[in-house]
Amino acid sequence: MVAVFALFTTSLHSTLLGALLTLSPTVWYASYASAAGPGGLSALEDQQLAGLIMWVPAGLVYLGAALALPGAVLRDDGAPAPRRRDPLGAAG
Repeated sequence: MVAVFALFTTSLHSTLLGALLTLSPTVWYASYASAAGPGGLSALEDQQLAGLIMWVPAGLVYLGAALALPGAVLRDDGAPAPRRRDPLGAAG
C-alpha cells in the first residue's frame, strides 16, 4: 500500500507542475527568457511544450502504473511460493 501512496503523491507533483508550466502566461526563469528554444520556438512556447510533455505523457505512465500495481496485489492469493530444488540436489 505504501507503493500506491508514493505513486499517487509523485503523480500529483508531476501533473501539477506540468499543468502550471503549460498554462503559465509568462516565462518562469528570467535568464531563459532571452534564449531561443530548439526549432525556433520562443522561450514561452518551449516552456509550455515541456510542461505539456510533463503533464500528459508522464501522466499516462503514472496512470498505467497506478492501474497495474493494485492489479498485481489483487492477483496475489497470499499463498507461499512453491519451494524449488537446488540444481545441485540440495533442498532449498
